[in-house]
Amino acid sequence: MIEKTNDIYILDNASDQSLKGLATWKLSIILVIIGLALVFITGFLPVEVIHDLAHDTRHAMGFPCH
Repeated sequence: MIEKTNDIYILDNASDQSLKGLATWKLSIILVIIGLALVFITGFLPVEVIHDLAHDTRHAMGFPCH
């Protein structure tokens, strides 16, 4: 928030800092949920599916695996 007082502008950084903290908190929660979902889903996949996904990803990224 910017206030004008005798042609002097005062910038209130307190509200900006609280918004940044809130955005960081929300992002952290979202990332934890995604991580837990990946672990949960992977736990129920057959081993061959996990291997094939990791294998294809390694080749797509240019890493040799054999």
